Formats: sequence, C-alpha cells, structure tokens
Amino acid sequence: MSQNDLQELIYQLAKLHHSAFHVLDDSEQSSDDEVTIDIGYDYFRLIEALDSIEKLVPDFIDDHHAVYAASKQKTSLFQLGNFQLSSGLQSNFKIECDALTDQDWECIGTLLANRVGRYKSVEGVPTGGLKLAKVMERFTSNSGRVLIVDDVLTTGDSMETLRNGRDCIGAVAFARGFLPIWVDALWVHGE
Repeated sequence: MSQNDLQELIYQLAKLHHSAFHVLDDSEQSSDDEVTIDIGYDYFRLIEALDSIEKLVPDFIDDHHAVYAASKQKTSLFQLGNFQLSSGLQSNFKIECDALTDQDWECIGTLLANRVGRYKSVEGVPTGGLKLAKVMERFTSNSGRVLIVDDVLTTGDSMETLRNGRDCIGAVAFARGFLPIWVDALWVHGE
C-alpha cells in the first residue's frame, strides 16, 4: 500500500466522520427515524473504512519499515568492485563519501582549514563538495583567496571548471592520485 492510498483512506474516513456529525447536528430538524437511518448508513461505511485501513496498514508499515531499515544500513567508505566514477572513468574501488557522518565532515573541514591557511570565501563543487563547503565557511577570514572544495578528486576537471581561470586555492578530502598544484588533500591514493 502506498502512502497516497493510506492518505486517501484517512481522508475518506474523516469525511465519513464529519458526515455523521453533520447528520447529528441536523437531527433537530428531521424525524428520529431519518437520523437513525442516516447514522446507521454512515456508521456502516465508517466500519468498512476502518476494516480496509486495518487490513492495509500492516503492509504499509512493513513496506516503510523495509525502506527505513535499508536506509540505515552502514555504507562502507571504501568499496572494492567495478565502478564507473562521476568523472566517467572506470575503477576497481570507490570512495563513497555518503558514508561519512556530519561529525566526520566537521573533522575533515577543520583539518583542511588548518592545512590550507586563510581564505575569504568557499565554493563547493556540486554535489560532493557542498557539505564540506558548508563546514569550511565558518573558517573564512577577511583576506585570502577563494577556496574551492570537493569530496573526492579524480581528474580535477570539476575543480578546474569551478575555478574558471581564477586565482584560487583548492582542498579535497580524498584524491585518487593526480593532484593539481593549487589543490591540497587530506588523503591521496598512490602518494
């Protein structure tokens, strides 16, 4: 059962509930027999709706529990296998930065800020560098160059595109070998 199906059932239930009370409010203007018939019919529809919800809710809960459980599974930062990287290159390992927690990013940002020196503003390469940029914004100063950050550097093309010929400094959490002269990294594969 989808969330939309459950919301529709709840909506129908609310309408029935409102309808039953509307009949009760109008009971002063009609005979008791008519009110009993209307309330009885609405009560029957209400019981049917409750039976439907009762049958469907366990499936809804089971489905959403499975999605929630899957989202909470620990992802490894370093993974072996055959991967196509965002650069388009093929690799036998992947650095999965989605595995990093907010605390991990705080630590990485602090370490990189100490390493790169003064900078006046931060720009993150979308989308991998955005979390790191947010952390590193609090270390900006009134002077220095623009800092461009990313989570993983493979070819350097994304960093160069954002740099766009400007005199900037760069920082990444991980570099997969090649590291341009203007970029610093906490961890370089193949150093």
